[in-house]
Amino acid sequence: MAADVVSYSRLMGADEVGTLNKLKAHRRDLIDPAIAGHRGRIVKTTGDGMLVEFASVVDAVACAVAVQRGMLSRNAEEPEDKRVILRIGINVGDIIIDGDDIFGDGVNIAARLESLCEPGGLCISRGANEQIRDKLLLSFADLGEQTVKNIARAVGVFGLAAKDIAALPEEELPQAPQTAKPAMETAPAPRRRAVSFAAAAIVILIVAGGAWFVRQHGWTVGGNVAATGRHSIVVLPFANLSGDPEQAYLADGLTTTITTDLSRAAGLFVIAATTANTFKNNQINVQQVGKDLGVRYALQGNVQRSGEKIRINAQLADTSSGGQLWAETFDGDRSDLFALQDRITSRIANSIGREIVVAAARESEARKTDPQAGDLMLRAVALTNKTPTLENLQQQETLFRELLLLDPNSVDAMAQLAISLVNQGRRWINVLGPQVAEEKFKEGYSLALKATELDPANALTYDPLGFYFLTRHDLAQAIAAFEKGIALDRNNMPCYVGLAIASVLSGEPKKTTGYAEKALSLDPRGQTNSASMLFLGVGHLFLGHDDLAIAWIEKARVENPNNPNQLYHLAVAYAKKGDLAKSKATTAELLRIAPNFKLSNVGIYPFPSSPEAYKKLWREVYMPAANKAGLPE
Repeated sequence: MAADVVSYSRLMGADEVGTLNKLKAHRRDLIDPAIAGHRGRIVKTTGDGMLVEFASVVDAVACAVAVQRGMLSRNAEEPEDKRVILRIGINVGDIIIDGDDIFGDGVNIAARLESLCEPGGLCISRGANEQIRDKLLLSFADLGEQTVKNIARAVGVFGLAAKDIAALPEEELPQAPQTAKPAMETAPAPRRRAVSFAAAAIVILIVAGGAWFVRQHGWTVGGNVAATGRHSIVVLPFANLSGDPEQAYLADGLTTTITTDLSRAAGLFVIAATTANTFKNNQINVQQVGKDLGVRYALQGNVQRSGEKIRINAQLADTSSGGQLWAETFDGDRSDLFALQDRITSRIANSIGREIVVAAARESEARKTDPQAGDLMLRAVALTNKTPTLENLQQQETLFRELLLLDPNSVDAMAQLAISLVNQGRRWINVLGPQVAEEKFKEGYSLALKATELDPANALTYDPLGFYFLTRHDLAQAIAAFEKGIALDRNNMPCYVGLAIASVLSGEPKKTTGYAEKALSLDPRGQTNSASMLFLGVGHLFLGHDDLAIAWIEKARVENPNNPNQLYHLAVAYAKKGDLAKSKATTAELLRIAPNFKLSNVGIYPFPSSPEAYKKLWREVYMPAANKAGLPE
């Protein structure tokens, strides 16, 4: 069964505590009892989903229907924008068991089915449908053959829509087995102890974006871990330094959630938490760990608690040399433990990902050999960690084009080239000119669309799609694309920036500041955070917080001093505050860099179908200051 929460990031952004409480209540009162009642075993859970296995496909489908039917009732009195809605996908097939974890093609297909599922509904494979067809009174629609990445043959998909689940008469609802036992009792001890064991007829419910995502990129061969090289990492068990054994759960939880977050990074092999846990309470030599596990990087950390305060230290080491690449300390309050843990795991995942890419790209440059696809990808992606100047974006474009000549079907290369092209068009339109920018937009959209068709679960593809739709003034599609990108990767900073911009254009500047703060919190030291700072400033500008607006836009300007977008917003902010000398000076600097600048070319300029709330803000807040700043419209 493959399940996650629809628009989880949006729900958490709107009401983090309330959403967490609802999820706990849904699990306690509905989901966990349904799994136990249908003889399922919970393998693992994350913030927005869980991994469960069943010994019977009938039990799995009956459990899924019971859960979705129950969620319909529980959501009935909830406002539509606050409902917790699930997607579920079910597959029957072989899996590989490693300790308490499971993976393999069976898991990958289940996860793909989940991503194809409509909210509140259920998707199952053809094999699963064959097994339940004469045993359950359910009529699944044939959705045809779907191509699944790294699976040789297309997978037949069958769907049951939310409305069909709601319409099922009580007497036709699948019933739980009469002799249900607790889920953990269904798995015999010898199987749980197996290092690797292929099991047939196991149905899997897996959270999208978990360990399957890394393995589906070609990291497993015949059930064995392939040589991992420089793109591999182990998250070693965090140490509990608080002296309180009861606090060990925090250290263990951090280890698991950081492992899961890192597993979302395409092309990065992450050792399973169950394997990493064998090093718990041992003296650790990172170089030996690298040899034992065949990984290039090791993340270590510890947790200290003093009263209600918690301090978490983390450091990344290169196992080949034992040298430290990155370290950071996080302080927080125990009363807000979930938010603290989420902030830490997101920050670590983004920061480590950047460090690994930069280090590997440096090695690639040093080799100076005839570049292969992997080296080209490293060099191009490394540029995403530098200030997004026009020159850097154009260098990226060249590298990704070379990569696609070597590997025409690389979805990541298509998505990254699309991002580079769309960013050139939207950020540098007043330097490139409207005609060149339009060509960039169109090619970027075409590439992103093709990448999405080849791999709809690749989170990268929704960044350029969202920004393209913003340039076409289609706020609904833009927001949907950004939310999809975040659903697939909750650490997707560009998509949070996109939602911040979409919120401006929707006339909701308070939402803008919220999304921009989230984007900035994900990677405050990254070289691409100027956009987060800029729109945090723009949100405050529209809210009338002139000093905050200037402070944040000035920070964005420091990060990327020659970007016209920073300059025209800053000129407006100074004019709005009444500092016309600084406003005029900023406008002069803008026109020196972009002599053909016009406000009508920029992405936040209102369009005929813009919401009235935004037109009013533009008319009453922005334009009077823009006129004072001397910006040509």
